[in-house]
Amino acid sequence: MHVLINAIHTTSGGGVVYLNGILPHLLVEEGLKVSLFIQEQMEGTVRIPEGVTLYTVPKMSFLKSHIYEQFKLPFLARKLKADVMFCNANYVPFLAKNPIVTIHNDPRVWRYTKTLGEKLYWWVLIVATRFSIVRCKRVISVSNHIIPLYAGGIWKWLAKKITVASPAVEIHEEISLKSRNTNLLLAVGDIYIQKNYGILIEAIALLKKREPDVKLKIVGRPIDHEEYERLLDLVKLLDLEHIVEFTGHVPHKEVLTQLKQAGIFVSTSLVEAFNIPVVEALACSTPTILADTSYAEEVAGRGALFVSLDKGGDVPAALAIAIYGLLNNPKLAQVLSKKGYAHVKQYNWYTTSQNIIKAIKETLPKQGF
Repeated sequence: MHVLINAIHTTSGGGVVYLNGILPHLLVEEGLKVSLFIQEQMEGTVRIPEGVTLYTVPKMSFLKSHIYEQFKLPFLARKLKADVMFCNANYVPFLAKNPIVTIHNDPRVWRYTKTLGEKLYWWVLIVATRFSIVRCKRVISVSNHIIPLYAGGIWKWLAKKITVASPAVEIHEEISLKSRNTNLLLAVGDIYIQKNYGILIEAIALLKKREPDVKLKIVGRPIDHEEYERLLDLVKLLDLEHIVEFTGHVPHKEVLTQLKQAGIFVSTSLVEAFNIPVVEALACSTPTILADTSYAEEVAGRGALFVSLDKGGDVPAALAIAIYGLLNNPKLAQVLSKKGYAHVKQYNWYTTSQNIIKAIKETLPKQGF
């Protein structure tokens, strides 16, 4: 069985982590041949195990990459005699032979878009994703909670096609709270409006009155520049320039190092398909505070402290109280650390890859391996 992995849209973030995680585990399946298409600038970022045949394409614009994917890649796949095209993105080339789509995005991000161009992009993405689910015999989703968003209501019949293959994580050695910088709060995620960082910054402004030594690092690229400028202005307005740091892009290894050092990991994001930094924080045994959302409950189980951030009321004060309580209750922090560490052990790349292999087999049940 020859599987062509279409990863030409995998250029950053969770998609890269997912690809790096599954590749070596796919190769352990006897009789499975893997070819991988990525953009040439991703060499070195995507780890290519021995046994994977790599094809690189030149760095392309958004439009050119989609034209290449839709019209050229399916013919290249046929030329290479690929049996299945596994797409590490929300949609597939509509001319592809035996495609499998991977749902990585939560369509509710559409609610937070501001410009007509952004709204149009998400509308097209949602339509293309649903069409791809119809087109594919088997579909991979990174979580359970987003399945009804694409396969609910009149589309409920599509749900039977979908297999969950969650992102996973490397489990690190437990780290004592005593060896951490207990005053350091860490948030990880590129800057978009739905990440809700403004609420976190306002909470820090309230918290500093009782905890003047607290520091906040926000790790992530400023993708939404308008939102980034708004956050910088908010930091300046609240006189937090010596407390809040925007690090920009940080290599993945360094993110893990900072997670091991931080006293608390905080995610205020309201919409996520999965949110890999959450499981990475739990795997580093970092006490964790999350927005009380469907994705957070699925990902973290009972291994985090949840705060309602979208139900009205004085939300920054509620978040500040949660952080203050965790900073000043080492026993609670220790309990959360251990619960999260135990919970996250269910996420492993072998299981994820086996779910993907199962979907590949079911795409061509008669041919098999």
